[in-house]
Amino acid sequence: VRSRDVPLLMGVVLITSIAVLIGNLIADILLRFNDPRLREDAGRGVTPAKTQTPAPAA
Repeated sequence: VRSRDVPLLMGVVLITSIAVLIGNLIADILLRFNDPRLREDAGRGVTPAKTQTPAPAA
């Protein structure tokens, strides 16, 4: 890489990283609306803990 290419390379890296950042933000927002575990109305109450029955004695 020649010294004249450094600003161009820095610009490409900056634009690429901003594009990845925006893509991740959009994916997180879409996942928030698509995943029922993350929906706001899905977890309104306290869910009871799963109870395990003891294994029968042999």
